[in-house]
Amino acid sequence: MTEIATDDGVRSFRAITRIAAVRAVVVASADGLKFARSEQVSVDQADMLASWASSTRGLAHALGEHPCSGINQTFTQTVVEFGDCLAFVRDAANRSLMVVLTTKPVDAANLSVAMDTEIAALGGNLAMPGRATTP
Repeated sequence: MTEIATDDGVRSFRAITRIAAVRAVVVASADGLKFARSEQVSVDQADMLASWASSTRGLAHALGEHPCSGINQTFTQTVVEFGDCLAFVRDAANRSLMVVLTTKPVDAANLSVAMDTEIAALGGNLAMPGRATTP
């Protein structure tokens, strides 16, 4: 299996990043801690996206469970549009989430298949890099 965590959290996410419109991929814990990021996004940007995606996921869950919404569905994916970009936030493995930033237009069906492929590849390989011990 492919190890997700590296020293700097960079992972290729080839199935997703081969799509021309994709600008960033981040995998995070449900509480917003970054597990991995694509090369296109800096560490600071990835941390911000992880936090934002966690909040967005929480709001989507709350809306889906609200009795007045009439939805009563569980969260699977949220798409947020801003300017000429889209952000796709989706549940991933082990209570984690994946956020993908794209420019418009993007083939959402193709992106969805690519996200499914990468999420399946993650499997149970979600872990934070170990901390260095100091003497």
